[in-house]
Amino acid sequence: MPELPEVETIVRGLDKVLSGKKISAVKILNKKSFLGERSEILGKKIIAVRRRAKYIIFELERGKYLLIHLKMTGQLIWQSQKIPNNKVVGGHPDEMYRRQDKLPHKYTRVYFEFDDGSRLFFNDLRVFGWIKIVDQGELKTLLSDLGFEPLPYTKNDRKSGELLILGVSNLNSIIQKYPRRRIKDLLQDQKLIAGIGNIYSSEILFCAGVLPGRAAGSLTAREIRKIYQSINRVLSKAVKLGGTSMSDYRKVDGSKGGYLDEAGVYAREGEKCRKCAGKIKRKKIGQRSAYFCPHCQV
Repeated sequence: MPELPEVETIVRGLDKVLSGKKISAVKILNKKSFLGERSEILGKKIIAVRRRAKYIIFELERGKYLLIHLKMTGQLIWQSQKIPNNKVVGGHPDEMYRRQDKLPHKYTRVYFEFDDGSRLFFNDLRVFGWIKIVDQGELKTLLSDLGFEPLPYTKNDRKSGELLILGVSNLNSIIQKYPRRRIKDLLQDQKLIAGIGNIYSSEILFCAGVLPGRAAGSLTAREIRKIYQSINRVLSKAVKLGGTSMSDYRKVDGSKGGYLDEAGVYAREGEKCRKCAGKIKRKKIGQRSAYFCPHCQV
């Protein structure tokens, strides 16, 4: 499943090509994938495309929104007759997709037509992803359980008059509240910090020099600050490089994200640490694989 850097890359690409366009038609090929009445959004202009945690949000005029979650195999492809090459956003590179020679194909669940003739296709192999029409109140309710945004430059809704942007004091408060939980689990808890998953939690803790299995309450003030700084450093770098490409993610132009080439520990079990001569280890923490260097992390 794409994490914050991948979704942010998707959002930036979509915002450039979709903002200002009007929705002229919505074709629903699988009812499970589209929630709401299409008539509510027909003729409405897309004001902006933004992100909250791992959700993609299309802000429409007159107080309507499209909330999208790609889940494991969701794929968005924007296609225009004016531009020779398709723009592939969040594309799952499964062989079953690549065998399809034109759009829409049998894995297309929903597609949108715009006033300039371009189209946006939502493909989903496993049909886990979804698109939902909501108003502003529903949007706030649906996103109300999400934790702090870890990057300061993302667009966020206000909650209790404050922006949901993670600060070191917020991280301290989270750790004080859950001292017995492992730090990797805390970083991945979407109700506490939104958008970080298995890949970047491992990378952040490697950058901070902290073992993923440490109890949060055992961390010193210096270690907490290093984790906070590493959240910013790792996620910002990943966004700049277009995210991480594993089995199910592609950038705006269909190419792979570049972060994995520079990853410190993730998916590098048995390989040499980039900081020392030791080897990267892997172990299960909370039913997920954690990657770490036993020499550089304590």
